[in-house]
Amino acid sequence: MPVPLLKTISEEETAKIFVERAERELKADASAYQFANWNYQTNLTDENQKVKLAAAETSGLLSKRLGKEAQGFGVQQITDVDIKRKLKLIKESKKSWKAK
Repeated sequence: MPVPLLKTISEEETAKIFVERAERELKADASAYQFANWNYQTNLTDENQKVKLAAAETSGLLSKRLGKEAQGFGVQQITDVDIKRKLKLIKESKKSWKAK
């Protein structure tokens, strides 16, 4: 009985999957942060400030994690200009959070 061949996923396909996942995570995180920020801005309490700061820290950790993952992709091997651009942006977001 022949063994089915496994399809090899290219670097570009893997990068596309990563970018799609990262965008979903970043969108959800941005929504949570915006809600926490809006809540604090409209109701200035110590508790709301703590929630806002925790959301900001979570955003920073997410950016660092995704940026580190994005470092694993070589943009020279990617031909899709949108995927290449998004990978570069994700990599740069790691650098900006590292500075803070």
